Amino acid sequence: MKAEKSAQVRGWPEHPFDKRNGTDTGGLTPGRKLTTGHAHDRHNTAYYAIAPSIFRRLVAQWKRLEKPRQMGEYTMVDVGAGKGRGMLLGSESGFKQVVGVELHAELAGVCRRNLRVWRASHTDAAPMRLTEGDATEMQFPAGPCVAFLFNPFEAPVMRKLLREMTEQFERRAGLLDMLYANHEHEKVMREDGRFRQMWRGKVKMSAEDEHAEALIMATQNEYASTGDEWCSIWRFTG
Repeated sequence: MKAEKSAQVRGWPEHPFDKRNGTDTGGLTPGRKLTTGHAHDRHNTAYYAIAPSIFRRLVAQWKRLEKPRQMGEYTMVDVGAGKGRGMLLGSESGFKQVVGVELHAELAGVCRRNLRVWRASHTDAAPMRLTEGDATEMQFPAGPCVAFLFNPFEAPVMRKLLREMTEQFERRAGLLDMLYANHEHEKVMREDGRFRQMWRGKVKMSAEDEHAEALIMATQNEYASTGDEWCSIWRFTG
């Protein structure tokens, strides 16, 4: 199945991930254009999907850590799911289920189409569902969870999210981990004090993803390529 419009028609080079899967997860939308009327709009970063190689290597690093539950018991929660590339990658990573939350209606609509396309060709993928709304107000699923963040917003919203996580997980300490890619607000995590850093390092991007990123970055002059990503893994300790 093919996405409704090719990336070329939309104005940016198509990522090999989308070419192979018939999805539309690419492109770069500046934060100032991601307006919804919500108070959090001014804290948007940008829409830019995680490189598949970065996601897979970060999840692989998390899998190597000692955990209180088995991998297949965890729900992955994609905070700021955008068009859903993280959700799609998560669905093939061994999680029990994948839940995404996205505030921007247009991105959420594209995400839902991508989920439908993916399910049609990946029949063994974990169940996926998307919630449209504010990530700081979402209800996390029961059981152990892994929150995935690809630098979706600035520090004020990050602090609000951490407070909500604390309220929901205060009686299940140890059962919430966070995979934080491009951890621009790592300092906020440290200041919070209720999350313990389990790992920190630079995750290498594949040559294919480097090439795709260079093509996308060449279409604009507002953002620069980051290439390999500084990432960290955290565990809620209460």
